[in-house]
Amino acid sequence: MSSGPIRPGVPAHVLPADALPQLDLPIDAGGLVLGHEGQQPVVVQLFRNRPTYLGLFASAYVARLLAFRALALAAQVAVVTPRPAVWQPLIRSAPAGLLRMPDSALLGPWIRRFLLEHLVGERNLARNTQQSYRDTLRLLLPFAATASGKAIDRLCVEDLTADRIRSFLLELEQKRGCSAATRNQRLAAVRSLAHFIGQRSPEAVQWCGLVRGIDFKKTPRPLVNYLEKAEMEALLAAPDVRVPQGQRD
Repeated sequence: MSSGPIRPGVPAHVLPADALPQLDLPIDAGGLVLGHEGQQPVVVQLFRNRPTYLGLFASAYVARLLAFRALALAAQVAVVTPRPAVWQPLIRSAPAGLLRMPDSALLGPWIRRFLLEHLVGERNLARNTQQSYRDTLRLLLPFAATASGKAIDRLCVEDLTADRIRSFLLELEQKRGCSAATRNQRLAAVRSLAHFIGQRSPEAVQWCGLVRGIDFKKTPRPLVNYLEKAEMEALLAAPDVRVPQGQRD
């Protein structure tokens, strides 16, 4: 294989055809420069035959900037984030197929795993408790969908913001007439869901902390009923000990 001068002053390169299998382009160390440590650059290798996983603890602006620079190098980027809304403009403007967002940010798959795997398989909660958690989500999801302007099946984890959950709890008390105890029961279900997601998705840890930071409302303690001495004596004297049923009582 031979080639002529690329431009005046640049020599031509000649390569025998039988040497093509040994041709190795020096691109293994190529990639995206993140910064520097001392005098050495810090590079994320992008051009290799396996994915590069980058866990970034920074602002969304920095993350999108790095993704944009990776796209400029024709790298394929998959974003896993609890804040998919801030990535939508970049996803829409990126070349087709280069920037995508897996469905792990969607809320639907998490709820399915929570109800079927966690409550039933892992914790083996009572059927009434499972039904209570399910009823909480049955009320919460339409509320969140209306507030966010999305279809229920397109809700993301970040759509259940702490403020939105507080508004949901307030609506339970003011519009549905629920007591503080019922409100706390609904909140316990939501906090359990947040804990489940946070344990399995590091990207949602901050969101989990905000949701679990919602306080339970203080409720009055139920009065403990008791019998007076005369009532206890009357109760003990009621059975007729002369018959077998009275002896049993």
